[in-house]
Amino acid sequence: MTFFGAAKAAEREDFMEFFNSAIDVLQTLVIALGGGLCVWGGINLLEGYGQDNPASKSQGVKQFMAD
Repeated sequence: MTFFGAAKAAEREDFMEFFNSAIDVLQTLVIALGGGLCVWGGINLLEGYGQDNPASKSQGVKQFMAD
C-alpha cells in the first residue's frame, strides 16, 4: 500500500516543481518588464528636458514628482 502513496507523492512533487519553475519564470519576466518601463520613463523625462518648450519641461517635472 505504501507503493501507491509514494507514487502519488512523487507526482505531487513533480507538479510542484513545475509550478515553482513557472513562478520563477514569471517573476523574471515581471522584473524585466518593470526595468524596461523604468528606463523608458527616464528616457521620456530626458527628452522633455532636451527640448526648448518650457511646457514639456514642466510636464517632465510633474511626472517625476508624481512617482
